[in-house]
Amino acid sequence: MITFDSEKCFEDLLFENQTIIIDSLSLAEDTKIIRQVPLTPYGICDLLCISGQNITDTVKYLKIDLIELKNTPLKSEHIIQCARYKTFFDNLNLDGYEIEFSCHLIGMATFKTDLSDLVLLCQSIEWLSVYECILHPLEGIQFKLTEGWGKFSKEEKLETNFDEKIIAFIEETVTGINHEVV
Repeated sequence: MITFDSEKCFEDLLFENQTIIIDSLSLAEDTKIIRQVPLTPYGICDLLCISGQNITDTVKYLKIDLIELKNTPLKSEHIIQCARYKTFFDNLNLDGYEIEFSCHLIGMATFKTDLSDLVLLCQSIEWLSVYECILHPLEGIQFKLTEGWGKFSKEEKLETNFDEKIIAFIEETVTGINHEVV
């Protein structure tokens, strides 16, 4: 696990080496990155990445990628912080703009286990991506996407035809025709 003296040191490194952000998050090359952006009254975001283009004479496309950095393992409070920032952009009145919003929560360690309900919560929020910052010995700083939530560990087995039973139940409910699955 990488650690920095402070969250500000982490932010300084990424702001001074913006290609890490642009390449790791697959952002447009013309992305502008601003730091410590006040999103009154919701807080101050660490990094705000903006790119855009004209779609027509009257409509412009705007891609907003908000990056929230944590120098600690991630917690539910950090997800709530990102939701507050999303609310700021939801309430922003930008007539003539088609906006695509994403939030990237990046921490020194993600949740304690892939079985965490916080992983499920994050995977259920389509505008939120959660990453663990890792130091690769040859490739430098990388962001590893947190994914793979499951209620059971990979070693535990569910019924092999469970999906088939659910589908049969749905079809029976909708059509009234009984599809027996063994």
